[in-house]
Amino acid sequence: TGVEGSVGRGLVFLELEHRAHHVSAGRWGGNASEVQDRVEEAQERWQTWTQAQEDVQRSRSLTGSTAARNSTEQFPDIPLFEGIGTHYAFIYVGTPPQRVSVIMDTGSHLTAFPCEGCKTCGSHTDPHFKPSGSSTNSYLPCNACKAGARCVKGKCEFGQSYTEGSSWKAHQMEDVLWLGGSSSDTHDPASSIGHALAVRFMFGCQFSETGLFRTQRADGIMGLSSSPTTLIPQVKNANLIEAKTFALCFMKGGGMMTIGGADSAIHQEPMKFVPLAKSSGWFTVKLKGLRVGDVSLSVSGNSYNSGKGVIVDSGTTDTYLPKKAAGAFKKAWRSLSGREYGNGKMTLDAENFARIPTITFVFQGAHGEDVEVHMRPNAYMEQQGSDKYVPRVYLTEGSGMVLGANFMQDHNVLFDAEHKRVGFARSDCSYPRRIQLGQETGQHDRSGGGGGGSTLATPTTPQSAMMLTENGPSVGSNLGFISTLSLMGSIGLLLSFRGFRAWYKRRSGLSSATPRSPDLHSVLEMEEDDEANTSDEEGRQGGRRP
Repeated sequence: TGVEGSVGRGLVFLELEHRAHHVSAGRWGGNASEVQDRVEEAQERWQTWTQAQEDVQRSRSLTGSTAARNSTEQFPDIPLFEGIGTHYAFIYVGTPPQRVSVIMDTGSHLTAFPCEGCKTCGSHTDPHFKPSGSSTNSYLPCNACKAGARCVKGKCEFGQSYTEGSSWKAHQMEDVLWLGGSSSDTHDPASSIGHALAVRFMFGCQFSETGLFRTQRADGIMGLSSSPTTLIPQVKNANLIEAKTFALCFMKGGGMMTIGGADSAIHQEPMKFVPLAKSSGWFTVKLKGLRVGDVSLSVSGNSYNSGKGVIVDSGTTDTYLPKKAAGAFKKAWRSLSGREYGNGKMTLDAENFARIPTITFVFQGAHGEDVEVHMRPNAYMEQQGSDKYVPRVYLTEGSGMVLGANFMQDHNVLFDAEHKRVGFARSDCSYPRRIQLGQETGQHDRSGGGGGGSTLATPTTPQSAMMLTENGPSVGSNLGFISTLSLMGSIGLLLSFRGFRAWYKRRSGLSSATPRSPDLHSVLEMEEDDEANTSDEEGRQGGRRP
């Protein structure tokens, strides 16, 4: 009997009816035990594919028309971990997948990480990526070089230098890649959260690192600017999400990233939107003014917005204001705190710390209205010991401003290239608490279905790695699937009609079971471990800007 499919378009699901027939095991090239193994393998392939399609459908519930939707709708949430002054996520690359950690950097256009054989690359969270270990890996040929790369000995070579002195060089290659390792202590791709958003992606296979790239905790860097070559536009181009949109929510010790929109369940206030000042490149916004406490600074808007403009840069640890604002800023800060402002270490007891003012950034909204974002003292006063603090807002920019990770702290920041805007909402950025909230309220696990104990399988061949497309599996996987159905039909004696019906109801969403959430214990441990390292002065990445 034909049953209209609700997972893959253009597919028809058939109920198989067994009729007794004398079939010897030898007819299928093996004994009964081998036939049973093949049946179980076929069932596993079927469940893998349907689970992957459910993840694709889940990701397609994202919308570009409303970037921040209500908390009952699905956006893939991915945990972030804190290094020394940076936040990073785990990605999986290749076939079979290899885990890599990358800094989340909206101030960069490029993605790169160390490859096997790099003698100047440091030791990080994971072994260096092994290109020869992936069956889907390929170097870009010289006639296809991107991002200004040049041909050197038959390979596309490119690199990047940063303002604080670090740099890297790499060869351009392509491979299957996706975001979303669910914990720091597992390399199992089956625990990955975002593999339904896997795409073939160009990145840099590093053969050289200098400076902070050698000493940082994360393996490499992922550029998340609005450049079309970055990952989120590529995922959108593959029709796996409906908008070139993502959100980053940073806190001390970790945070979370949402692909395709913003998770409003973590918001403590409505999200406010600021239009982009530039249509491409970095996420640049227009600042109208600054307040230190309740003191508005007498500084012209042009002083903030000149040159490169005001960049929201998740890959820069600290925040940098223009030199022209220094005098007014220091005067206001001194009048409120009772001490001189500088970037040296200060001794502050609880009473004196309570006098440290909040810095308010007043942006120009889409209709000319004021949009205020408050940077509280615990975001810009880095604690070093019980009563020692270092201010991490610098008054050194020749033109423009850089709003770094400490500005973003405790806010869910939406980077919406689709609608050319940035959104801000004060939020609880704890990924473990977000998962717990989903469990307590009965909401679906918005992490995308991964996590400890998940049965979500990982692409392991070129065909299956690319099967997560709009129209279901590739031709190759369809043929294999059809032959599998033939085998299953012929040995239907080993299948149960009742089992198929129960499975079909689960696949169609008729089951009330709640998806399992990621391993909270490992994520909490990582947050506690990272928080202990946030005061480490050596290796800060406050100036990492191209």
